[in-house]
Amino acid sequence: MNPRLMRRMGGALLSSVLLVACASKPVAELPPLRMAAQTAHQKALEAIRQGDLPTAAEFWQQALSLYQAQDDWSGQGAARLGLAQIALRNQAPTEARDWLAPMLAQTQFDPALQAQAQLQIAQSWLKADAGVAAMHLMAAEQWCKSQCSWRWAVANLATQIALAKQDFMRARSLAEATLVAIPASETAERSHAHRLLAQAWLPSNATQALAQIEVALALDRSLARPDWLREDLLLRLQIASQLEQAELIKDTQARLDSLCAAVVCR
Repeated sequence: MNPRLMRRMGGALLSSVLLVACASKPVAELPPLRMAAQTAHQKALEAIRQGDLPTAAEFWQQALSLYQAQDDWSGQGAARLGLAQIALRNQAPTEARDWLAPMLAQTQFDPALQAQAQLQIAQSWLKADAGVAAMHLMAAEQWCKSQCSWRWAVANLATQIALAKQDFMRARSLAEATLVAIPASETAERSHAHRLLAQAWLPSNATQALAQIEVALALDRSLARPDWLREDLLLRLQIASQLEQAELIKDTQARLDSLCAAVVCR
């Protein structure tokens, strides 16, 4: 799932991690059941991009049932990761783990999907137990190492774990190292790293935090992701309040209100 394994996931996660169904034949040649599954899959992805979580959940559940009917374990894994992502966004970590548990218990799932499940399980533990989150992150890292396409989501989650432990110096170090190493083409994860760096600076230097969230906002505007923009603006509002800058507070609240007038804000 790339870009952002539940970003935000917070981070997101995350990421989000983008889940993409691939067809080996033209759509017109697909069997009806497979076409229906991929249609539900794509509609779920589009609803996620629009920030419409209830609709995304409905389509992911449809896709999961249709993939199960075809004995398609790759599709099932993608749908479960999508449903877990929505649960995390809805602040329901136990539900997220329930969707992901079969992916670790059943060997039919590809190891790459199992590693992504470990990453989302790590995200689900961030608030409750950063130590457990680190354990699941390690499991994901063991598979991913330096080769997988979502390694930057792994790096950002390591920063999130440091933030959860309130180790702000380590969080800054990790986020800065990610920004040095990550390619410019990885816009979503670069944005996430800047947002995490803003969070890491906030307790000690709100001015530095503001500089970082402004970069994240610019990147997320280029991606046209209302869900990520909302998170950026909420953090900017917190930073503005700490700086006691009335004009910045007013500007940020107006932008947030405008955004939420167009999309569902949770």
